[in-house]
Amino acid sequence: MDAAIMIGSWRIDYQRIMKRLKGKSPRAKAEQFLDAVEQIWVSRYTGRSNRRSTPHWIDLEPGFTYVFDCTPEERLVVVYGFSGKPLGKRDAPRMQGFLGGSIKDVYPGCDKGHFIAHAMGGGLDINLFPQARTVNRGWCQQGYLYRSMERYCTANSGTFVFSRPIYGDESWKPHYLEYGVIRSDGSLWIGEFGN
Repeated sequence: MDAAIMIGSWRIDYQRIMKRLKGKSPRAKAEQFLDAVEQIWVSRYTGRSNRRSTPHWIDLEPGFTYVFDCTPEERLVVVYGFSGKPLGKRDAPRMQGFLGGSIKDVYPGCDKGHFIAHAMGGGLDINLFPQARTVNRGWCQQGYLYRSMERYCTANSGTFVFSRPIYGDESWKPHYLEYGVIRSDGSLWIGEFGN
């Protein structure tokens, strides 16, 4: 399937959804937003994939839910929740062992990125993916925006955030990452990042 066609068909009109929400507080808006989009995320993933998908909801870190496709490639559909404090010190040896060590040999130009940053409560394992180094480290315009969104969530504990990988083929490396935040004023901040 052509990645450009498949990726374009996965877009969701989030602003239209936000206009229908009645919640007054950012938390109430986030809960209503989640009620409106959770099944859309899953149906867009399962409807556009050539895979026989088996999504499972997994609560691993306090505050975050991972919707994970448990097919042979095992890949994330979406992760969402409320930012918080790191669960502990970063487990550097465990992260170094991800993908058997060096990621640059398997995925040139990539880092071992987090769907949800460690600084806001994200963990390892299904939270890790091959992420474009320039985005992960903030070395390009997209990367600067991505890091700004992560910093916002870290500085504002309790912020609703989601990370949705957009796949262009059957691998577990996303072609794009859709990242969304509901800010303290109740507005939605969305970014799409090439990978």
